[in-house]
Amino acid sequence: MATKLIKISRSILLKGIAFILIIASALVFILSVYSIKDVEYFESLFQDDIMKSEQIGRLYSIPINKLINALIDYNNEQKYNSSMSYFEKNKGIYYYVSDGVDTIENISSDISNFQNFKSYIYVDYNNFIVKPDNSAFNSYIRMIAGEHSFPYNTYSRYKIYIGLSDEFLEPIIEQWYTNRYVLQQTAFIIAASLLTALISFIYLIAVTGKKGSDNNIHLNFLDKLYTDINLTALILILSISISIFYDEFNFSVYSNGRYYQNYFYTAFCLTVLSINLVLTLSLVRHMKNKSLIKHSLIYTILNNFYKIFSGIFLGGPLMLKAMLVLSAFTFACVVGTILFPLIIPIFAVGVYLVYINIKRFRLIKYGVKSIKNGDIGYSMLIKGQGELAMLANDIGSIAEGLNEAVKNEVKSQRMKSELISNVSHDIKTPLTSIINYVDLLKKEGMDSENAPKYLDILEQKSQRLKVLTEDLFEAAKASSGDMPVDLEKLDIFSLIQQGFAELDDRIEKSGLHFKINIPEEKIYVLADGRLLWRVIENLLSNVFKYALKGSRVYIDVIDDKNSENVSLIIKNISSYELNVDVNELMERFKRADESRSSEGSGLGLAIAKDLMEMQKGSLNLEIDGDLFKSTVLIPKYIMSPNKE
Repeated sequence: MATKLIKISRSILLKGIAFILIIASALVFILSVYSIKDVEYFESLFQDDIMKSEQIGRLYSIPINKLINALIDYNNEQKYNSSMSYFEKNKGIYYYVSDGVDTIENISSDISNFQNFKSYIYVDYNNFIVKPDNSAFNSYIRMIAGEHSFPYNTYSRYKIYIGLSDEFLEPIIEQWYTNRYVLQQTAFIIAASLLTALISFIYLIAVTGKKGSDNNIHLNFLDKLYTDINLTALILILSISISIFYDEFNFSVYSNGRYYQNYFYTAFCLTVLSINLVLTLSLVRHMKNKSLIKHSLIYTILNNFYKIFSGIFLGGPLMLKAMLVLSAFTFACVVGTILFPLIIPIFAVGVYLVYINIKRFRLIKYGVKSIKNGDIGYSMLIKGQGELAMLANDIGSIAEGLNEAVKNEVKSQRMKSELISNVSHDIKTPLTSIINYVDLLKKEGMDSENAPKYLDILEQKSQRLKVLTEDLFEAAKASSGDMPVDLEKLDIFSLIQQGFAELDDRIEKSGLHFKINIPEEKIYVLADGRLLWRVIENLLSNVFKYALKGSRVYIDVIDDKNSENVSLIIKNISSYELNVDVNELMERFKRADESRSSEGSGLGLAIAKDLMEMQKGSLNLEIDGDLFKSTVLIPKYIMSPNKE
């Protein structure tokens, strides 16, 4: 009898029924959720009396906001009428609000006028009276009538008296109890569907893989799918489903004049659930069969590699195999009378070759061990041809590359540390000033005689912070190449002439003497005028900041007929001692002024370098003592043969 019951419990029919019950329960769950998703007053599910709920407080939210807005817009007839139209549409709300100047009322402020209502609020400056006096209602009214809703404290500025009559409350109370009944019935259905699905799922987990009275686990064709791929697909489908569930809950399709709301999404959910259930049961069968790991794709690949490499390892060293082959050949020569005279030389050559290869193998082994132990500068060059020589040279090249990579990484880490330090310093300095002067303004007040000076400093530091942020953003865009580049034919002289006209005030204030040398004939380049001038402007900004006061600045444009580029050279004498690597000057936030006392961001040269590379040009810097030289190489504009 027991055996028969076991067979029945493991039958395909019962498994199919359990599977269908899970899908059906899911369908009931989805439809139940859809049926109540637009239902109001979810609080009624746990509270039968609306007067004891927080919902009674929510009924005051809109009236309070409308009345406050009406007071604010008391002298604006259009806005005032717009706010008060709410009370024309919603009869049964009685109110008295005042800000001490203006008053809006449809009932006097005597509290006795409100005491006959089922619910009212009486907010008189800092005094609260509410009915019904339950904690949820009281707390909610304090929140919506308090400073959380407005940029000022309503308690101390307004008198707010609002009463809700039976005319207003009765439809809401009736809807409350209707919703309560619907929610209770739906909650019961949802709970029943979830319980049914849970019991069916537990049953499927218990019997999956088993047939009849046999306790062995039987896999089917679906279980041929690798378990890690199965698990990945399961997680991916679940993630997508959850995302769609939250984002597309109101999905609907319009067809033939009708809305098939949520039908498509319901079918999608049931399909996904069926697939996930099948995948989950397959994983359960593999767990029972103890093949969850062994049947994974990763395990299969690693196991195959292990077999291959263990076979190679167990096959013996390469030199041992060569010795065995050489011995077999020598034995054949000894036995064969025709090849007997060749035995000694062949054996000698074979032994020599084996010796050479063993020596090379030991050298490679020692070199690899040295590199492994950290001696990445170890040189492992083997002369001659052959696979071992090539292998040794390749390993040596890898060591050289690794050594170079380590040097670059050390340099990169150092530069990253400097970048973080410089960014922090340059942003923190104006920010600290802003904080300090704001604190001074708070202490001394806006009527202080120092207030205008403090405000000027605040404006300067704010602008400084703004410039730093904009430069950092532009540097990021330039280095990523995420800027539009419009290459066109440009007259380099006209560009410089126009730019210098814009900088005339700065040139005059700088006290520097500019000597410009440009050939008389026109020179055309292929560049983006906006970006090219940005490069020149950045270089000139460096000159204004760091050039020695009263010194000369030389600007030369050179058109070398044998070159594909036009050279723009800017030279100046630095007022700072240039004790920095010229290559580091084009790193972000790097300055020749190591004290960082100047107003520069340290981004100008880095931006200029990236902008020139975007225009197929380049920027090179040279330092000779205190002489600072910038060379901008700009591609020439080459006239097409078909154009005049």
